[in-house]
Amino acid sequence: MKLQCYIDDVYQKYFMAEKSKLQPHDVDIEEYQNATMVVDTKTFGFGIFDADGRFIKSSCQWRGNNHQYVPKFVKDAEYMDCDAMFLGNAYAHFGHFLIEHLNRAWGVVRAGKPGMKYVLIDNKNNGAKEFMYVFLEMLGIARDDIIILNKPMRFRRVFIPHQTMNISNYRHAAEFILPFQQMRENVSADKVYERVYVSRAKLPDSIRTYGEDKVQKIFEKNGFHVIYPETLSLMQQAAIVGNAKILAGCAGSALHLSVFMKPGGRVIQLRRTFDIHDSGPLQYRLCLLGGLDFDVISASVEEFETTHGGSHAPQIIGVNKYLRQFFDENGFKYDDDDLIMDKDILVAYRAQVESFKASHGGKWKLKLKKKFIKLSACLIPGRVWRGRYRTYMKKLLGTR
Repeated sequence: MKLQCYIDDVYQKYFMAEKSKLQPHDVDIEEYQNATMVVDTKTFGFGIFDADGRFIKSSCQWRGNNHQYVPKFVKDAEYMDCDAMFLGNAYAHFGHFLIEHLNRAWGVVRAGKPGMKYVLIDNKNNGAKEFMYVFLEMLGIARDDIIILNKPMRFRRVFIPHQTMNISNYRHAAEFILPFQQMRENVSADKVYERVYVSRAKLPDSIRTYGEDKVQKIFEKNGFHVIYPETLSLMQQAAIVGNAKILAGCAGSALHLSVFMKPGGRVIQLRRTFDIHDSGPLQYRLCLLGGLDFDVISASVEEFETTHGGSHAPQIIGVNKYLRQFFDENGFKYDDDDLIMDKDILVAYRAQVESFKASHGGKWKLKLKKKFIKLSACLIPGRVWRGRYRTYMKKLLGTR
């Protein structure tokens, strides 16, 4: 793959350091007779136990160096006389589910078979989101064979594919990309495009990216077809992106649709914050696994410091020196007016910044709130209660 960086020196140093730490690892599919999937929605815990009641370590859902709380074995769980494949837990965020909670789905491609049930653990008893079913249906799984499990259940035989991606550490497996390749083959669109730009411009003001309308017009002038993912079905998104040779857009979940692209394609990511810790290294990993070239560009012109995730502080992009360098080096055509930020965009952005400050506080106040939550959580005993405390305090203090 080819990597091109149009970024400042500080971010380049961070990005290259993260890139150098990446390492592949091998995965397998474990098989257990008469195994029990235990779910405890009170503690959010879950895990799989063998016929003798011993916890199976491969059922750990790792994120970084941590995994879920493991509950006690349930001896008298309800029994289903069928084979089941464990696919992790039903996480409600689209982007995180796509990357972190479909990372066992390669097992469907390698070991799936008729009559098998496919299990997602609903450990928080939130119910399944429609996109979870659609992803699995695109893999060829009938909806009736999908189980969203929120109680202990024992099965005749359980298959546990190893995780292929842990976004908080540096290990990944080549098998990660297999289910998305299969999904791409199973979907189709009425019309496909060689160059696609995924836009955030129609999102609500609180989470849209100001200035993007202007930037994406330059991409349109240069042969890119703009799509708004929230206006399309997931199958349409997968089909359109899966047939594109070049995918461009702002950093975020929509750009992770690159996992559906064919090897030899190219992804162009526009950074929308000055914060170092964003999804650039993750997007690079996805391109590496998919055999795609990757361009990362610092496009933020924000006046109020934001982070990639967390609270919904307004963000703004524009044609700064890095984006203009990208355009010039790649033969993009544009007019002088295309480079100038529209005054009404700046006015709207600044108004949203002031509104955000009024409800959340300024930069330093936000940092103090986050520091307080982090330190005070250390006083709460028990991992489960600490997590609940942090969630409650983030909502109470307006840091998310």
